[in-house]
Formats: sequence, structure tokens, C-alpha cells
Amino acid sequence: MSRALGVLLALLLAFGGCNGDDGEGGSERTTTVPTASTTTTAHADPYAIPAVIDEAYAQKVVNELDRIDGAATRIVVSEGRFTEDAATHVAAVYLQPELDEQLRLWTDDVRDGLEEYLAPPGDVRSTVTRVLVAKPGCIQVEVDRDFSDVARDADKSALSFMTLLPKNGSQDRRSLNATPWMVAAAVTNTTAPPPHDAC
Repeated sequence: MSRALGVLLALLLAFGGCNGDDGEGGSERTTTVPTASTTTTAHADPYAIPAVIDEAYAQKVVNELDRIDGAATRIVVSEGRFTEDAATHVAAVYLQPELDEQLRLWTDDVRDGLEEYLAPPGDVRSTVTRVLVAKPGCIQVEVDRDFSDVARDADKSALSFMTLLPKNGSQDRRSLNATPWMVAAAVTNTTAPPPHDAC
């Protein structure tokens, strides 16, 4: 437990916390604000925010975030512990306070010996079923999530709600996350969606 906490806390300190003003020697927090796509070029950004945020765009973003999170899961299961590499992947996907919640979950799973995980685990398969909020600076979606490729006896259909906010670039030092979004909140197995004022 202390090792897992130490790894991610050290990374969070390196990111400069939640303040953009770190003083001498600190790193300034940078936030990637997605902008509307303009004229298509030969190398258009597939994750550039469109004029209308629809289910197809949200699905594309969620797929990429699931892929990075799945890579973190495979690292943990392979190593049998929450490593710095795994922490780097997790920090590229989640914003606070969801980042702290993910650390808590990983701490519990490692302590329990990762017994429920497949070896190797796959990615969570998420299907966006509704876009609840679509703004240039916030997306909230209803998602059906399938965890059966990740763990034994896992849910094949779990109702979830996700809030995506602009990416904090200082957390993604290795540029693992190709999207301009990170997960600020993720709630699974609930019928109550997140409040819209989360945006």
C-alpha cells in the first residue's frame, strides 16, 4: 500500500499539484482546451473536437482512454504491483478527484493479490449510449461497460456515467493520451447520472 501511494504521490508532486503557480523550479500546470475543428488537412487530428459533439465522437475518445487504462492494468497484473509505469498511464487518463479514487482501487486490488484479474487482461469495452452534456469544455456520457475481458466473473453490462474535462497536459508527460480529454468522474452501476453542474 505504501509503495503504491508513494509512486503516484511522487508523480503528482512532479506534476505540480493542482496549482499553476509552483514557484522556482516548479512545473506550471498546462491545460489542453479542445477547439473546434476547421478545414480538413492531410493529417487532421482525429480527436479534434467537432462542431457537434455526438455519440460517435464521444465513443472514439472513450475507446482511446480505455486503451490507455487497459495498458495500465496489464502492467500491474504483469508486475504484480502498482509500478511507476502503471502510474504514468493512469495519470494520463484521470483528473482529480477521480485520480485519487483510481489509486485507492488499485491499492485495494494489489493488496488482495490481483486474484480476480485475467492474465493477461484485456481492455474494458465501453459503448456510449447517450451524450448527456456536450460542451467545448465538458462532455458527460452514459456508457454501457463490459469488464469481462479484464477480470473473472466481471460484469458484461454495467451502466456507467463519465464526465470528461479538458486534458491536464502536465499529467501526461509521455504523451500517452492522444485526446484532448481526461476522465474527471466515472460512476458505475448506478441509475443516477452525475450532476450537470459538474461541467
